[in-house]
Amino acid sequence: MFEAQRRNLRIPQDLGICGFNDMEMMGAAEPSLTSVRTFRREMGEGAVQLILDALSGCASPEDKIVDLGFEIMPRRSTRRDG
Repeated sequence: MFEAQRRNLRIPQDLGICGFNDMEMMGAAEPSLTSVRTFRREMGEGAVQLILDALSGCASPEDKIVDLGFEIMPRRSTRRDG
């Protein structure tokens, strides 16, 4: 985003930008950064559970599909037409 601004691109008029992991500091950027929020704590807890299950012989990690989802956090770095 900073490089785009250095090149005089207007955000979001000329270029929309979306980040990943919804880092707190990017909400304070100018313009605030739209981001994909992932659930990192749940990811870690799920990984630990998969390891414990595998170690106890309950299930192989390959047998499980884990979908923790995500959330779009719309902010000012992307346009909303309509």
